[in-house]
Amino acid sequence: FEAHYGSTVTIKLDYTFRFNNSIARASQNFILKNPDQISKNIKTIKNSKNQSLYLYWYTSNKEMDEYIEQIIKLIKNKSTNISSKKSIKILSRYSFYEPKNLSHLQHTFEETFDISFNTIHGAKGLEADYIIITHLEEGKFGFPSEQKAQELDDYPYAEERRLFYVAMTRAKEKIFFISHSKRPSSFIDELKKENNIYALN
Repeated sequence: FEAHYGSTVTIKLDYTFRFNNSIARASQNFILKNPDQISKNIKTIKNSKNQSLYLYWYTSNKEMDEYIEQIIKLIKNKSTNISSKKSIKILSRYSFYEPKNLSHLQHTFEETFDISFNTIHGAKGLEADYIIITHLEEGKFGFPSEQKAQELDDYPYAEERRLFYVAMTRAKEKIFFISHSKRPSSFIDELKKENNIYALN
C-alpha cells in the first residue's frame, strides 16, 4: 500500500468489548499462526476463569440436528441465572448445513433464547452470546474446505483460517465446536493441542 500511496500510519484496534480473555487467547493464537497476518495483541475488558470452549464429537451428519438441540438444552440447564433472553447463533461453512429442525428449535426455546443460523461469511459483523460451529470435518465440504480456491498468501488454508477466526470471535460468552470423531477438522486438532477445550461426550 505504501509503495503506491506513500507514507501511512497503522492504527491497531486491539481492544474488544465482545468476548473474554479465554476466547481472545485461543482465537488470536490460531490466526497468528499465519506469519503474513498482521500481528496484534487483543486486550479484553471481560476476564473469566470459567470454561469458554466446548467440543462435541459426532459420527454422521444425520445426527447433527440432534447434537445441536442437545447443546442448546445443555446451555439452558447450565444457565440457571439467566435474567434476560440470550442469543445463540449456529454457524456453518455452507448454507446447505442449515439445521432442518431450526424452526422447531426456535419455537421450543423462544422464551429463553433467540436462535438463528448463518453461514460464517454471513456472520461477519454479527455477534451472539453463544456460538455453535457445526460440521468441523475433513473433506470438500468440511471446514477447512478442501475445494480449490485462490489464496491471497502462501500459508495453508489461509482464507479458511481467517473464516474460522471470524466464527470464533462472534461469541460473547462461549463457543461450542461440533467435530467429526473419525475425520476431525485440522483446525480442531490444532485448537485441542493448545487450549483447554472441554469435551461434552
